[in-house]
Amino acid sequence: MGLPRQLVIVADDFGIGPDTDRGILELASAGLVTGTTLLVNSPHAPPAVAAWTRAGCPCDLGWHPNLTLDRPILPTGDVPSLVRPDGTFWPLGAFLKRSLLGRMNPAEVAAELAAQYRRFVELVGAPPAVVNAHQHAALFHPVGSALHAVLTTRPDRPFVRRVREPWALVARVPGARAKRLLLNRLGRRQACELDVAGFP
Repeated sequence: MGLPRQLVIVADDFGIGPDTDRGILELASAGLVTGTTLLVNSPHAPPAVAAWTRAGCPCDLGWHPNLTLDRPILPTGDVPSLVRPDGTFWPLGAFLKRSLLGRMNPAEVAAELAAQYRRFVELVGAPPAVVNAHQHAALFHPVGSALHAVLTTRPDRPFVRRVREPWALVARVPGARAKRLLLNRLGRRQACELDVAGFP
């Protein structure tokens, strides 16, 4: 028998909608979820935080930086490279294409992420203890470096999720191998940068 290990279960997308939010809080109240991460730009974020508070804060609440769903926190005119003509973020497929083609303005990405961080603190009343980007957006240029820049200016650095699956596990476990290989390669690079920067 090895030493006991702690299992941390984080449910993402808190604030995405009432049904998901209610489910996460029910699981947290039952002790089955230890944390969740908040989509602060969602219109459902304020009532989600209010429900979390009423429930007695049954789990840790972290930040889910988001550039692929709903509208930005900043006025759309301030972040034109991040939004479609209707003012909403580009969905994941278009986001990835724009990342690869260099069509996202790094200054706009940094500004929007800083605004989302401020919004989290406004809603929750404290900085996030954990950060996990929605749809792995932080693994792609220029989001990762912009997110790290936002977080390194804070005195209490949060835990940032590392996407780092053992290569043997990728080979042994079937399913979505191409996606997992790509995320694993990008995630290991990001993890090294986080380690060098002194993130927990």
